[in-house]
Amino acid sequence: MRAAGPLLVAAFLLAGCAEEPATPAVEGDAHEADTTSVRTSYQREPIFAGRPFAVAVRQAVENGPTLMAGRAGEASAVARVAEARSALRPTVSLGLTAGRGLGTTDDVAPSVRVSQRLYDGSAARLRIEAASLRAERAGAETALSVTERVLLSIEAWEELHTARRLRDIAREAVSRTDALALRIERRLSAGAGRMADALRATSRQADARAGLAASEGRLAEAEARARELFGTVPAPGPLPAAPAPVFGGEASAALQSINVQLAAARADVRARRAERAPTVFLDLIGGLDARDDPDVGAALRLDYALGTSGQRQAAVEAAEAEVARLEAEQALLQSDIGRALSSAAARQASLGRELSAAREAAETAAAALADAERGFDAGRVDSLDLLDLGRELDRAASRSAEIAAAQRLAGYERLALAGELLDVIGLSLEEEAE
Repeated sequence: MRAAGPLLVAAFLLAGCAEEPATPAVEGDAHEADTTSVRTSYQREPIFAGRPFAVAVRQAVENGPTLMAGRAGEASAVARVAEARSALRPTVSLGLTAGRGLGTTDDVAPSVRVSQRLYDGSAARLRIEAASLRAERAGAETALSVTERVLLSIEAWEELHTARRLRDIAREAVSRTDALALRIERRLSAGAGRMADALRATSRQADARAGLAASEGRLAEAEARARELFGTVPAPGPLPAAPAPVFGGEASAALQSINVQLAAARADVRARRAERAPTVFLDLIGGLDARDDPDVGAALRLDYALGTSGQRQAAVEAAEAEVARLEAEQALLQSDIGRALSSAAARQASLGRELSAAREAAETAAAALADAERGFDAGRVDSLDLLDLGRELDRAASRSAEIAAAQRLAGYERLALAGELLDVIGLSLEEEAE
């Protein structure tokens, strides 16, 4: 067998020295440049970064499966970029030819071919561009998933606070009703009052305890949910009022995702058109001549598939149809985000007015109850009136707590829709990705 060591070494050196070629631009690229806004930078001050709820939410997300799954998707997309880039690198093929002639000895001849792409109409470059854009889209999809998880955690935090507040209101109702029932019983023992008053107070005591049991059940569910998301039950504390969005939805992760997806689809169209051009390779071919000496030659190779114009045109049309679909989806998404932001802002304003009215009603009910208690001691107010006023106070206080929670959450929902929620709580995904 012939020695081929020097030949193989030379071929590998040639392959290692080959650089990725600078592919020329595709004809028509200049006037078909993508104008889609891709990876636009939006940044807000992390005004809540040090707040307990923000710290708990960040820890829950950073240690949770949502971010891990997003990172895996990004890694997969980056790997596809590397795969696309490999088309610009030289390839090495090793061959071995064995033969035997009449009256001769066995003959084994090794060969090496190093091929470098020189020209393909920029098809490879455009495929790399499309793959890179899809890698950016994977990052936007991660941000979208994380935003949903953050909003879910914020809702759980607010529900825990609201459940605690409602439990406290229910406890106050039980305590107040028990105290009134005791006063009625003492009056009845002293020969004043009526048995109907005592029975009515007992009934209201049962109602108050049922309300307390329901509020404790709601609190137990809220604590279980918080433990699931945060790993522990946070200390009491309401959410701070969320600031208003400033970017009008342009920072939305969903919109950023469709933007880069559309840009990638446009790159696909240009790549499909470029594939109609021939591909030119430079081949370095090494072997052994008749005297077993190394023999290295170079050749230009032209690859052009004939009879496939219909398939290529169909591929171009399919890519163009995908662009049209994504353009329509982008326009629809922009409209949906704008409408959702307007609706959320209107709802938050409406809840603000409701909250003012509910708090005024609670204050009025508390003042009326205090005045009625003084009148009850003087014998001017019936026990039924006192029980009814206490019930009105409980309902007003509970309603005020529910509306306040809904209004606070509406503010964070607006931030999530606008794509600004992660910045506000100080959660940066780009630092993790680098």
